[in-house]
Amino acid sequence: FAIALGISWDPSSGHRWGEAMAKQDSAALAWKLASVVAAAQSEGDAAGAVARSAATLTGAESVHVWLIDHVQGYRFAGAWPRVEQAPESPPANLPRTVAFGTVSVGEDDGGFRSQLILPLARGTRPMGGIVLRESARERGPFTQDDLKALERLLAAADEVLPAIRDRFKKQARQAETVVR
Repeated sequence: FAIALGISWDPSSGHRWGEAMAKQDSAALAWKLASVVAAAQSEGDAAGAVARSAATLTGAESVHVWLIDHVQGYRFAGAWPRVEQAPESPPANLPRTVAFGTVSVGEDDGGFRSQLILPLARGTRPMGGIVLRESARERGPFTQDDLKALERLLAAADEVLPAIRDRFKKQARQAETVVR
C-alpha cells in the first residue's frame, strides 16, 4: 500500500516516516486512501490503509483501528505497522472517546510518550476509533495541528470503512447462498 499511497519509508531519517511526510497534503492523501481502500481485499487491509495514512500525516509510530462489533464490543480491525497478534482490548479511553464523539489526547501507558484517540462515525452513528501513539517525533507530543491534518482523512475513513464492511458482508452472504 505504501507505493499505492505515494509514500515511502525513509530508514535514514531515524523515524518510521520522514518528518517531511507529515506535511503531505491531507486532501490528496484522503483521495488516495479512498482509492486504495476501495481495492482492499479485506476489512483488515482497509483499516491498515487508514492507519498507515494517519501515521503518514502525523508521524505516529503506531496506529490501531478499532471498530464497534455488536457481539464483541470493540474489535481490532487493523494497524500500522502490521502486528502479528491483535491486541486483546482497546485503550481504556477509547469507549469514552467514541461514545461522546470527542478526541482524547494524553500520555500512553504502553511505553509511548503520547497518545491521540479519535472517534470514527458515520453521520451520528459511532463506528469505532483510531489510536495513534508516538514516542520520538521531532515535533513532540501530538497537537491540535495533528488533529487538523487528520480531519479530511477521518472524513474519508468514516465513509469508506462502513462501505468496505458492507461489501464484505454482502460477498459472504452471496458465497453462502452459492454453497447451499
